Amino acid sequence: MDCLRGLAERQHGVVSCAQALAAGRTKSAWRHLVASGDWAPMGRGVMRLVGTKHTHHQLVMAAVLAAGPSAVASHRTAAWLLGFPGFGTWRTEVCRPATRSGRGAFGDVHRSGLLPPDHTTVIDGIACTTAARTLFDLAGSVPPQRCARALDNALSSRAVSFPVVVAVLLALGQQGRPGTQLFRELVDARGPRYVAPASELEALVLGVLAANGLLAPARQVDLGSDAEWIGRVDFCFREQGVVLEADGLRYHSSLLDQQADRQRQARLEAEGWRVLRVTWHELVGDPIPFLDRLRDALAARAA
Repeated sequence: MDCLRGLAERQHGVVSCAQALAAGRTKSAWRHLVASGDWAPMGRGVMRLVGTKHTHHQLVMAAVLAAGPSAVASHRTAAWLLGFPGFGTWRTEVCRPATRSGRGAFGDVHRSGLLPPDHTTVIDGIACTTAARTLFDLAGSVPPQRCARALDNALSSRAVSFPVVVAVLLALGQQGRPGTQLFRELVDARGPRYVAPASELEALVLGVLAANGLLAPARQVDLGSDAEWIGRVDFCFREQGVVLEADGLRYHSSLLDQQADRQRQARLEAEGWRVLRVTWHELVGDPIPFLDRLRDALAARAA
């Protein structure tokens, strides 16, 4: 099989002129390939194997190849490749070492004076920045709340560990680098023992409690004993003996899930816990009735 075809199959249907030259092809041979009708130019030294499916992965691969050696997908594009919630197929962004920033053939090209190998990885065959490096880059390119949510999601899903995040901050946190101040504030606010909200709903719960003067509960707490584990609850006011469960938009729709939740709640109540539940609609619509129930429960247990 033609080596370029094999390479294209591994690269979402695209190859670069530089790769063709490295494989022994000449520039005139490159032009002949395009003229043959088997390959179609995509712009700036990149061609696509005719017949391959147009996908966003193909576009990102082409953008990385067009940006030159050592270029990687970055920023919002890397967040999409890494599966960060809330990041879709926005305009393609790539990063390359210490060259001029600007608009590329397929999107935005960022430059970096420091893009070491341990800040890059490969996702679906495409070179991109690691989760920790992507989070740092997002701090300089998206609104603060969106960056904070991305950091929380990455920590809670264990896509990245806190020590790795700190290591990237120390490596890149030079004065004047975009996003440094915001990223340092986000990291400092969390600390090494920080437990990130496991979902947007949990973050909303914490925001509503803080806005109404209630202390933040412990999150993702295992209850029971060494002999018998009851389960992990969303929130726990341990001193007041109150458990708070947040039910999402797609909350446990199956019959088995509902039965398991009822059984767990019964076991918690048998152990003396007061269990409250709150939904997304309550929090975004009118949270006052929920807050009243919670205050009453906390006060009753305290008394």
